[in-house]
Amino acid sequence: MLFEDLERGAGSFLIVESLEHIDGQTYVQAVRREDGGYAVEYRAGGPLAHFGTVVRDFRQAHQLVTGWAFDVPAWRDLASWTPVGP
Repeated sequence: MLFEDLERGAGSFLIVESLEHIDGQTYVQAVRREDGGYAVEYRAGGPLAHFGTVVRDFRQAHQLVTGWAFDVPAWRDLASWTPVGP
């Protein structure tokens, strides 16, 4: 349901933070791009553990965000990730 607003154009991004890590450094986020694709990033601690990818559609972005949120085994393998540098 959270992605529905993005798909309708009612928002531009979604951020899900980890409740286990209260430092604000562990999260996943998705941003809808003008071409209809999504930029998805996750951070697993500090700036050296920040990675991103671009996927072509809502379903792929949803799969990555929910994979992260529910700690689905091998969710990272669903995309090619590159470091998002400081």
